[in-house]
Amino acid sequence: MRLTRGLLYTIALLTGLTCPAQGWGAVAFGAIGAGAGQVNSINVAYPTGIASGNLLFLCIANKYPPNGPATPTGFTAPANNQGTGDPGDGPGIGVGATYATVYYRVADGSESGTVTVSVTSGNALYGVMARYTNATGAWAVGAANGGDSTAGTAWSATMGTDPGVQGGDMVLACNANNNNTSLGSAYALSQTGVTYGTATERLDNSTSFGDDVGIKFADHAVTSGTSSAAPVHTWTASASAAGGTALLRIRESGTSTNHAAYRRRSGTP
Repeated sequence: MRLTRGLLYTIALLTGLTCPAQGWGAVAFGAIGAGAGQVNSINVAYPTGIASGNLLFLCIANKYPPNGPATPTGFTAPANNQGTGDPGDGPGIGVGATYATVYYRVADGSESGTVTVSVTSGNALYGVMARYTNATGAWAVGAANGGDSTAGTAWSATMGTDPGVQGGDMVLACNANNNNTSLGSAYALSQTGVTYGTATERLDNSTSFGDDVGIKFADHAVTSGTSSAAPVHTWTASASAAGGTALLRIRESGTSTNHAAYRRRSGTP
C-alpha cells in the first residue's frame, strides 16, 4: 500500500508520533530594566512591556566566590549558569575573583515591580533584567560558563561546554569584571560551526559598594550554522579586568502535531 502524506499525518495523530522540537528563529530583544547595585541584596527591576511568553533574562555579577546568588523566586537556574574567573590578586578593591550568574523566566504577563536577588555574606552585587520575544512564546535554552583569570584589557573566556547553538538563536553574554573602572567594547563570540552577527551591548555598568564589581551584558544573534565546540567570548576592557562569564542560549521553540505526546515519550524539551 502506498503511504501518502495524508495517511502518514493520520498515523501521526493516532500514535502520538511527531518530530522533535526545533528552532524557528525570530528571537528579538524587547527591553531592559534599570540595573541595581548593593553589597548583598538588590531589587532588580522588571523591564517594561512584558507579555505572556516573553523570556526574562537575569544577569548577575558579584564578589566573592564561593558565595553566589540564591536563585530568585520564580526564575530558573539552568545547568552551567555560573562562571568565575580569579586572577589571584584578591580580595580587595578592584581586584579578586567574581561570579557571573544567569537565570531565566518565561513570563506569564503578571510580572511587575522588582525581583529580589540576594547573596549570603556577599561583598559587592550588581544585576539587571532584560526581556526577549519570539512568535510562539515557547523557548528552548542552554547555558555555558567560563572566565578570564588573567587580568588585562583583552578579555577572553572559553566556556567549559557547548550550549548547543544553531542559526536563528540568540546568545546572551553576562560578564562580571572585578572593578568599577573598566568599560567594555568590541564584544564577540566565536565558535566552530557557527557564524555570529554583530554583538549589541545592552549594559555596561558597575557598583562601588564593597570591593566593586562591574557588569557587561551583550547579546549575539546567530546568523547560521550548527555548533560543534565550546564558544569563546571576548571583549576589550578600557582598564585591566578579570572575572567570570556566563552565557544563555535562547531559541524559539515550535510544536508540531501532538508535540506534548512526543515530549512525554522521548524527553525532548
